Amino acid sequence: MPGKMSTYRVPRTVPKLEAELIADEYATFVGDDRTTGSDADVRIASLSTDERRELRRRLLALGVSEDTVSQVGFDDLDRDP
Repeated sequence: MPGKMSTYRVPRTVPKLEAELIADEYATFVGDDRTTGSDADVRIASLSTDERRELRRRLLALGVSEDTVSQVGFDDLDRDP
């Protein structure tokens, strides 16, 4: 995903464990190095709709809450893709 500049910062209101799960899973998903903590830049907005749906599904499977998933940029996707 080189050249995509749109970034999203995990809100500080997201519980630390969920923020770390999001950062880890995002890094795995895009094959990028992971930065630590809730300040990790997460470029969710730069992903395609299909990629965002898949990442959303993976985050929910890891136990990230629906509320958190909505906070970090998936609130415009269908609930059941």
